[in-house]
Amino acid sequence: MFKQGLGLSIILISLMFPALAFSQIEEIKEYTVQKGDTLWDISSEELSDTFLWPKIWKENSGIKNPDRIYPGQIIRIPLYLLLEERRKVPAVRYQQPAVEKELKLVETIKPVEPSYLVNKNLLLASSYIANTVPVAGTITGSPSGKSIFGNRDIIYVKTDNPVNIGDKFYIIRGDKIVNHPVTNEKIGYVIEMLGVAKVKKFEYGNTVAEITKCFDSINTGDILNTFY
Repeated sequence: MFKQGLGLSIILISLMFPALAFSQIEEIKEYTVQKGDTLWDISSEELSDTFLWPKIWKENSGIKNPDRIYPGQIIRIPLYLLLEERRKVPAVRYQQPAVEKELKLVETIKPVEPSYLVNKNLLLASSYIANTVPVAGTITGSPSGKSIFGNRDIIYVKTDNPVNIGDKFYIIRGDKIVNHPVTNEKIGYVIEMLGVAKVKKFEYGNTVAEITKCFDSINTGDILNTFY
């Protein structure tokens, strides 16, 4: 009887571990919409940045129109967007060695390595809003015949201008139009950053590229934007 109880306990604990690990990795906060709320307001209140609302919208696939949210609706907020405040680096004082039998005290600032508020890949993966969708080319297919691609996949691209081996492009998608949550005026297009592609070679009239970074699923027909 004891062995059976012990075995059952082990099974229950083993089932709990994945759930706990997933909750730590996912880092999602659920927010209940109040009367008068907009994604703009929620982003400002929860993330301290109104311009992060497209990321909240992207996390909630059930919201077809970002201008239409209702009281009582549950909004999933990705907490990984929160950035911790950086502590100030204090000046470091040191004594200058004696020169010609005279000791002098000086105050100086020790050089500090550059510190960034956000990881480069996280910044690249974030969406932004633009008046127009920038187009420098498109993904036309792949040697493998696949239409959905990921990291290190080989693709065919068609560019508006001649390119050289080694040239890079951002892979983007910009088919979502957004309006201001208050005035309902058109703001622009949500530009989703999907990844980075690098031209590898020219083969049988095709421009062949490799996906060197992938932030989201990439499809045939997705747009290329000039790398900067």
